[in-house]
Amino acid sequence: MATTLTTSTLAVSITENITINGVTYNKTETKNITDIKGYNTRIYSIANNASGFTTMATFSTAGTDADFDSDNVKYIRLLNLDDTASVIVTFSEAATAQAITLPALTSVVLFSPSIQGATSKAGISAIDPIETIFVRNESGAAVDMELVVATI
Repeated sequence: MATTLTTSTLAVSITENITINGVTYNKTETKNITDIKGYNTRIYSIANNASGFTTMATFSTAGTDADFDSDNVKYIRLLNLDDTASVIVTFSEAATAQAITLPALTSVVLFSPSIQGATSKAGISAIDPIETIFVRNESGAAVDMELVVATI
């Protein structure tokens, strides 16, 4: 039995436009990701939880009903839909984690599901498949977040 899914190309563009002292700097970069079969998007309401985290996604190399198959992930985007509150986004793998602040109405984009953290300020020479994306909301109200995962 053959699949009936048709693959598609996901085009992701980042555009910067700014004029400083009469000089305009405009730049658009587009990344085309071919053979995409799955485009998963979901809005999460992240409750205020100053002492804990909300799991937004899990990944494994085998993939399950609950996990994305990290071998097939080609694109991840997180968007903070709140107009005032920031959140802390943590990406973890088998032994380490790394985190960033995601201010209101901003995104973080990953074109690879491979990450690594370090316990020192040294450079990192190897990476591992992502296992979990956590979000921490320390604001006074719930924050809406969008998660997009594209897979082959």
